[in-house]
Parts: sequence; C-alpha cells; structure tokens
Amino acid sequence: MFVCLRFLTRHLSLACHPQRLSSPARLGLLALGLTALAACGRSPGRPFDARPELRLSARAIKNWTAAPDLPALRQGSVGGGFDGAFLVVGGASPQGGRLTRVDALGADLRWQARPALRVARSAPALALGPDHTLYVFGGRGDTKILAAVERWAPGRREWEALSAMPEGRAEAAAASWQQDLFVLGGFNGRPLRTAWRFTPATSEWRRLPDMPAARTGCVAVAMGERLVVAGGRTPDGLTERVDIFDLQRGEWIPAAPLAAPRAYAAAFAWANQMYVLGGRGVNGPVATVERYNPALNAWTRESDLPVAIEAPVAGVLWQPLAEATLVLSAGTVGGQPNRRTWMRPLTP
Repeated sequence: MFVCLRFLTRHLSLACHPQRLSSPARLGLLALGLTALAACGRSPGRPFDARPELRLSARAIKNWTAAPDLPALRQGSVGGGFDGAFLVVGGASPQGGRLTRVDALGADLRWQARPALRVARSAPALALGPDHTLYVFGGRGDTKILAAVERWAPGRREWEALSAMPEGRAEAAAASWQQDLFVLGGFNGRPLRTAWRFTPATSEWRRLPDMPAARTGCVAVAMGERLVVAGGRTPDGLTERVDIFDLQRGEWIPAAPLAAPRAYAAAFAWANQMYVLGGRGVNGPVATVERYNPALNAWTRESDLPVAIEAPVAGVLWQPLAEATLVLSAGTVGGQPNRRTWMRPLTP
C-alpha cells in the first residue's frame, strides 16, 4: 500500500498537520468543484488524525472528482497527506525495479518531485512522527526484504538514515503516538506477529507483546492511547479481524471485525473515526469503505470508492477544518498499476 494513504491525520492513514491553503489555491479547487485537500494517513504524511471535535455524517466519503494523474506508473507505494501536500513514496516500476522517487500533489493540483529516498523500496510502512517528520520502515528492495529506516523533514534536501529495525519486513503497518512510532506485523517469508516500538530521540527499538494473529498487509492508526490494527492476510488467508493495543496497559484487546475480510487497504483517522478504503477482498480488489467508531466499537459502511483498487495511497490535505479534502491514488486497478488520482471534500 498509501497509507497510505495514516496514500497519508495531522498524523499519515497512511495522519497529517493542519495546513492553510492560499486563497488562489482554494479558488483553483473550487473551480474543479472541490473544496481543497492530509493526514494520513496510514498513512496515508500520516494519513491518520483523530479529531474528537468533529463528527462526520454517513455522507462524508462520496462525490469523487478526477485530479491530475500520478506522474509515473508504480505499485507498492505508500504515502498520504504531509506538509500541505499529498505524497506518494517509493514503490516498484512496471518492470519490477524498486523506486526511490517521491511525488507530491500540492494545493495547486500540480505534481512535483520531493527528495528521493536513500534506499529504493516498495511496500514499506510509513508514518508521521515527532516534530513533523516522515518515517519509512523496511519494505522490499531489489534483492531482499529491508530493515532500513529513514526519515525526512520539510525543507531538508535528503532523507536521513536511522537505526534499522531489529528484523526486516515488508507490507507492515505503522502508526505514531506522542514521541514514539510503532511497526506492526508485515511479511518476511511469512506473515509476522511481532510488533515494535521505536523512540527516535534515543534510536531505541523495544519489542511489544506479539499481535494475537500473524498478519501482513494490515492497516493501523493511533486513536488516543490505542493502536487499532485492521484486516490483513494471515497464514490462513484474508482476515476481517480487528485488534486494539492499549498503550497504557500494554495489552491487546479484540475489537469488532470488519464487515468482510480484506488486506492491502488504505486507512486514515479523522474526527475520532477510522476509515478503511479499498484493498483486496476474497474475490479480488474492492471499492468498499468502512468507518470504525471506537466509542461504539462498531463499523459502518460508507459510500464506495470510484473504482475497486488494491494497495491504494490515501491521505487528507488539511485546510480550515470544514474544507479538508481526501485524495486517493496509486495502487493497482484491474491488475495493473494505477496513475489515476481522485479527490473529494471531507465535510463535518
């Protein structure tokens, strides 16, 4: 997958930071029948942000509008809303080579290049960390599964290499809470149960209690003092299970499952709700969207995506609260890498 969307909150689903757009940019979006578009996440920056002051209606995700195509075909990318733009990070070319490229769609609806990754990779995990920095964990390199970690801050010309993960993994989920980041599940020859906590200030990795089930291609967001991990592929196949890690108690708690099994979806948190978009279902790519309300421990079906899409990147671009816009791009459609990009307002 975005992440990616934490393709990307003031988190990545995959959660992102608020950014005010200029009046000209806002007018440009209105001209396309949109209100302008972060967080998220995954991610999708982090396509994940839990904002308790908002409550979205069941009409929150619909009325998609086409946006400019992604500059290059790729699959296995991650990304989301970050630093006032929607980012698509890494991936693999149609020929199979892993990529370092990073593309950003700004409020002016133009794609521009951002500093390239140090290490070419597809299917990494991505999250927005402390001090408004973007982190990428592991993934697939051209010859092996990676443990390499790097981060980027706006204004810097290059990514910074950090302490590697204790074990390599691809297709993992990532999220952040306070000053720490979390990498959950993934694949290294088999789906993994392990979960790790990383503290950038000390470069320390600490192992958490294993997840209740091994899974790869799952999605995760941080909501308050809990990490919500949904879906994925287990050794027995796709799963609808949802587990919550209580960060204060240090234990896993079962939660209401998704309506149907899925893996390789995008996710983000918004208005204290978690959204899971697209992915692979038991019969192939899906266009369905589900919303999780942690207060009720319940999932609600939302309006479908414009197309059935596997491993998309999703993220929210921030403006004034009532004018945030969700972006969806990358992934695969009909078994082929997707360049199309769609946008739609997120309204309270």
